[in-house]
This record gives sequence, C-alpha cells and structure tokens, in this order.
Amino acid sequence: MNVNPKETYPPIGTAEEEEAMMSIEKSPAHRVQRDEWADDVNTFEAWRTGVEEECRRTRAEAYRVASMSLVFQAVLFTSVAQTNRLDCSLAWSPIILCVMAGAASTIAMATKFWELAYLKHSIDVSSKTIKKIEGFLAQLETEGARMDLGPPFLDEIYVKPPPPPTCADLICYLLSPSRLSPLLFLLAFSIVVSLSSKRIL
Repeated sequence: MNVNPKETYPPIGTAEEEEAMMSIEKSPAHRVQRDEWADDVNTFEAWRTGVEEECRRTRAEAYRVASMSLVFQAVLFTSVAQTNRLDCSLAWSPIILCVMAGAASTIAMATKFWELAYLKHSIDVSSKTIKKIEGFLAQLETEGARMDLGPPFLDEIYVKPPPPPTCADLICYLLSPSRLSPLLFLLAFSIVVSLSSKRIL
C-alpha cells in the first residue's frame, strides 16, 4: 500500500509581504491611508451597486412602457375589427389613438435609453476609480512604509472623472442595434395597426 506524502501548502505570505504589513502597522500615516482607501473602495462599490440596480430598474421600465403600448394597440385593433358601428366621423379616432400611443411610447422608451447611457457612464467612472484605488492598496501592501505618500503622489490617487457624455455619444448609444431595434419595432407595429384599422373601417 502506497502512502501519499504529506501535502505541502504554500506559505501564507512571503517574508517581504509580512515585513511590509508590519511596517504599515508601525507607521500611523500609512495605516490611516490604508484604512481610508479600503473605506473608499467599499463606498464606491456600494454606490456602483446602487447605480447598477437603477440601470436594471430603468431598463425594465422602458420595456414595460413598450409592452403596455403594444397591449393597448392590440386591444384597440381587436375592438375595431369586431365592430361595425363606427360612422365616418369616428373612423379616424382609433387610427389617431394608435399613432399617438406608438409615438408616445417610442419617445418614452428613447428617454429611458437616454437615462441608461448616463447611468452606464457613471458605472464606468466608478469602476475605473475602484480599480485605481485597489492598485494603490496592492502597492502599499507590497512596499509597506517605504511607499511615498507625499503630495505629488496624492494628486494622482483618484481618477479624474471624464466629461459627461456628449450628445453625439448619447445618440450613438441610442442608435446601437440593441436599443434601436425595439424603437423601430414600436413604430412599425403602430403603422401596421393604423393601416389595418383604416382598411377595416
């Protein structure tokens, strides 16, 4: 019977890492800076989570608007198809209602997609900031108290937020296939329902 040799595990940390951690504990400035960076990472992550939740809620609201518009127009078309009591003066009423519902829902959905562009921009900025702070934390854990925390270094701690998205950026986001397709579908559905209602009436 063969006996497997004892498994060997890598050390928890190298001597250099342990020395760096000890030097941080002995340096009040580096210890405070480490704690502040850790708190900043947690704060940015919590904020990013909130924005991501708002993104999901905004996207759900956009498609809820679209579904309500489709249901409304389908019910309206069904009512028109099953009745012959509309006189000439009322014949254009369902057609106008379909056009108005389609236009309103398309604008509402486009507005929600516009909001999503801003939210995604905010998520990107916070992600870059978190990544940079985590990089400084890793550097601090590696260098320990030898890490320079002087003014030139502190000026580059946080990512400078990029300018807000321009109108061209938002339009490009809005015209991407995943956003443009439902908008075109809403318009096409409204046109089809309107023309079908006109033919029936």
